[in-house]
Amino acid sequence: MVRGLRGGAAERGKGEVTLDADFAAVVDTSKLHVFLTAHDEHHLHVAKRDASGFAVTAAPSTTAAALGKKASDISGTFSYRVVAKRKDVAAPRLAKFAMPQEVKAATPLVVPTLPKDEKKPAPPPVPEPPTVDKKGQGQG
Repeated sequence: MVRGLRGGAAERGKGEVTLDADFAAVVDTSKLHVFLTAHDEHHLHVAKRDASGFAVTAAPSTTAAALGKKASDISGTFSYRVVAKRKDVAAPRLAKFAMPQEVKAATPLVVPTLPKDEKKPAPPPVPEPPTVDKKGQGQG
């Protein structure tokens, strides 16, 4: 899936959006999904879609309609998101597959142990530190 997020405008209740050429070049434009978000108090819907873009139509909100506003009176901005499948991917969505009947258990890890009769050699003795007399001279 490829997504594009942009903004648009509706003047007199209508707006046209042209898809970015780079976006349209990599997606299947025959099956676009367009999601609209109005920035003003009006209702939007996608009136038409084609390979070059889509048209948006605005309708007055219930409050605006009660005040006598018509679709041709509406101007405002909106955001949109376009979602489409890539042209170069032909994989089916959520393809079914068969689960394996038997799952083999993993081979347990074996840790080798040392024979009990082996003894470790004793560490070498630590030498005595040299002593120092009152004059700061070392004595051995």
